[in-house]
Parts: sequence; C-alpha cells; structure tokens
Amino acid sequence: MIGFHDKKEKKRNRTIALNCFKKILEECMKREDKIIVVDYPFKSIWKDFFDKISGKYDYDVLTVKLYGETFEQVYERACERDLSEERSLIHESDSYHPSKNEKNIRRKVQSEDVLRKIYESEARTDFIVGKELKLVNKDKESLEECFTKIERWVLKEGEKTI
Repeated sequence: MIGFHDKKEKKRNRTIALNCFKKILEECMKREDKIIVVDYPFKSIWKDFFDKISGKYDYDVLTVKLYGETFEQVYERACERDLSEERSLIHESDSYHPSKNEKNIRRKVQSEDVLRKIYESEARTDFIVGKELKLVNKDKESLEECFTKIERWVLKEGEKTI
C-alpha cells in the first residue's frame, strides 16, 4: 500500500508488517478465537515466538507442511507463482510505488539450483511448533484430501487451535 524507495525502506516496511502480524495474532488469542490459521513464510527464527505465545494463551498448535510429490512439480509451481500477474511485484524490486502502477518490473523466477537446495534441506520448514502434519500434494484432488485431514485435526483438538 505505501511502497518504498530503496532496500532500507523495504526492510523497514517488512519489520513493521511483521510486528503488526505479531500484534494481530496476540489480539486473536486474547479474545480466545477458537481457530486461528496462520499462513506465512516461516523460518526457525519464529519458533520461540510461536512457542511462547501459544503457551501464554494455551493454544494447541498444528504445524502443517505441504509438499509436492517431486522437486520438478514444486519448481514448476514456483515458476507459475513467480510469473503470475497476481504475485506482488515487491518481491522483485528494491523500489516500488503502487500509486504509479508499476508494471514495467520484469518478473523473475527463483533459481532452480537455489530452490533445489531449499527443497532438499527443508530450509524453509526447519522447525515445528506443536504437532506436525506432513502432507503430499500430488494434484488438486490430493490437495482437497490434505484440507480434509487438517479439518479433522482441528475439529478433534479441543477449544483453541492455531
């Protein structure tokens, strides 16, 4: 919404967004929302935060890890996502001004080698909070099965779940 002129402003905006995310999550827990779904690009630096806040408000946590059946499938989906007009341009730019409707930024795909290293090392999913549910998404039908498994877990787990 506000844009940024350089890497420093982009980093500042990201920090503000992350702090807002933390405050909103805590507000949801304070008012005892029964189910809170968090879909965010998590790294191990978040583990302590989630352990602490879920313990403070007595929430059961399910960490869902959704995998593609093969690396090639994951890479193909990543390329589709990266080239999609729906994907925000801020991922590819060190300067972005939404009021200028910047369409001239050339969209890029993530390096296959970099993504393979992440995929093989699970570098983006190297921590678990609460219980873990690993799911493999082969196609649209199996994705529906994944959501059904998540729903069953949530409905079975009691009063407050994140």
